[in-house]
Amino acid sequence: MLLSQTTSNSDVTFSPPSLTFTPLNWNIQQTVIVSAAEDDGGDDDTATLRLRDLNINQYDTSVSITVKDDDTTAGFVLSGKALTVVEGDTTGATFNMALATEPSGQVTVSFTADGANKDDVELSTNSHTFTDANWNTVQPVTVTVDSDTLSSDGAADIDVTASGGGYDDVTGEVSVKLKDSGAADLAFPASLSIEEGGNGTFMVRLTQVPDDSVTVTLSQSGTTNNDVTFDTDSDDSGNQDELTFTTTDWNTAQPVIVSAAEDNDAIEDTATISLGASGGGYGSTTGSVSITVNDNDTAGFEISKKNLSLTEDDSDTFTVQLTTKPSVSVTVTLAQPTNTDVTLDTDTDTTNNQNTLTFTTANWETAQTVTVTAADDSDEAPGAATINLTAAGGDYASVISSVSVSVADKDITLNTDDSMEPNEGVITNLGVRLSDKPSHNIYVRSRMGSGSADVTRASASEYLVFTPENWETDQQIGIAVAEDPDAVDEIASTLILSASGFGYDIDEKRVTINSLA
Repeated sequence: MLLSQTTSNSDVTFSPPSLTFTPLNWNIQQTVIVSAAEDDGGDDDTATLRLRDLNINQYDTSVSITVKDDDTTAGFVLSGKALTVVEGDTTGATFNMALATEPSGQVTVSFTADGANKDDVELSTNSHTFTDANWNTVQPVTVTVDSDTLSSDGAADIDVTASGGGYDDVTGEVSVKLKDSGAADLAFPASLSIEEGGNGTFMVRLTQVPDDSVTVTLSQSGTTNNDVTFDTDSDDSGNQDELTFTTTDWNTAQPVIVSAAEDNDAIEDTATISLGASGGGYGSTTGSVSITVNDNDTAGFEISKKNLSLTEDDSDTFTVQLTTKPSVSVTVTLAQPTNTDVTLDTDTDTTNNQNTLTFTTANWETAQTVTVTAADDSDEAPGAATINLTAAGGDYASVISSVSVSVADKDITLNTDDSMEPNEGVITNLGVRLSDKPSHNIYVRSRMGSGSADVTRASASEYLVFTPENWETDQQIGIAVAEDPDAVDEIASTLILSASGFGYDIDEKRVTINSLA
């Protein structure tokens, strides 16, 4: 049967290009491997695979293929989703945005003020345009409030909507606190998002002229996260925790650098940095910034072999460990394959086959061994199986993977003619090949048996070597028949072929040689 793709999707490939069924193997399943390439988009791919019988044109069917995309779904990357804006401050507060995945076309993102104080809010732009070239380039939006607009503190929301490029249903929101300039306060963002192993900066300033110098002290509040640190003065050694404002520089924003250390788990860390002012009429002023750390680790399995090649009555192993430190103990369950000739065991020291592995916060990066065994069956067909791995516990609840197993049949035969009729005075070749693909090299020995002394093997080596790569390619054995003066055919001779290698059950083959005068 010929396999072909009726849709043009270069990300989807399949192997092999054809399947052969005979009167002997018509009811034995054959495997078609379908592969999907990685792409940058967030959409699921599709393809259609057509299967046709080219000999009798009786069978023509198709299989629909859906590729589940592993990229983040379409969405916004918003930095600074909670802002504080002081009335009359021309600097305002800024949030940045980009797209989470590459769009299928041009995307227009619109920004609209909403909420009780929506009419008091001014935006630096009402829209941004993203394409497949700049979709992940951060673009800013600045929010300001005119002087003498507010009579008291207020609030508004910035609605973020998109259209085009597969983003039609994507929305977002930025909350804005509006501060009346009549009150002494601190101006700073409500939140900051940084990458694990990196750092970010938020700015702090006063909203009005102080009576005297003001000291702003920063500290972590709530549960202390030792992976998150901050520094108010990078020019001094160590991490500083104070900012000082005077009557002349009160409205000059000063930076606070927040750093997140690398860790070996896949959990997104958080922290809260509290700010408290003292002096200059700011004695009761406080606030806090929420820190979110985007973890760069992904919970998953590290599997030593994703593809195992076995021979019947043979076994092999692969190892499993976790890629990140789990939050609690994790149990990995391995499903026994539907092919009952293939079994697995996660603990060979225990009676019967076990199928679970347990990883803790202490041994998560220690590889554990899984033994896979293929039984010897009576057919001459290769086998295949899939071992599915599923995790449970902590931050590994949705982690899955699989290992593919191919089984080469031990019941291989030698394919060649049963007899041949070479002429005197020339060398006649006899082609030999294997009936099935072996997992290891097979050595075929040729030697002359009973018959005429005038009939000899002409090949230099008595051995043919078949590998998993050349098993179905004919290799030649030369048979020579010496010239003699009579016109009488020689008596029948016998060429004996015997094979060995890696425990294969291969029957001896005898070829009758009837030489012609």
